[in-house]
Amino acid sequence: MAKQESKELKKKSSGIAGWLVLAAIGGITYIGATYQRTDAVQVSSVTADEQQASKYQRRCTVKRYGSMAFVMAQSHIKQRLSDPRSAKFGYKPASTSVDSSTCTFTILGEFSAKNGFGGRVRGSYFVKIKRYEDGSWAPVSVSVDE
Repeated sequence: MAKQESKELKKKSSGIAGWLVLAAIGGITYIGATYQRTDAVQVSSVTADEQQASKYQRRCTVKRYGSMAFVMAQSHIKQRLSDPRSAKFGYKPASTSVDSSTCTFTILGEFSAKNGFGGRVRGSYFVKIKRYEDGSWAPVSVSVDE
């Protein structure tokens, strides 16, 4: 009886060992295929500058830079008010869009500020502002209606 149990145990252990060996070989093959290096050189007709510009344009999105465009637009709006320190803007603008090819943001919204007589007035604004690759911002056009 002990001899028969010993044979069954050997069969089970050899079956498990076989599966472990197969799993190890499969894993090594997969890793080898994943990290296989190719020495082929890719030839591209696009220059490095064009690739960099294209990469920059893809990154120029409302999600990525919209908040910063809104903050930069506020500073240009405040410059045109009689009491810039009194200006209050909403949590977010009414509309923000971007032309990715030029990284130019268009921002529309409303604000309130004190006028020359000290009374608070509401106004609207339209700002086009451009972001450059070095991270600087410049207004393209600013329109403030009080």
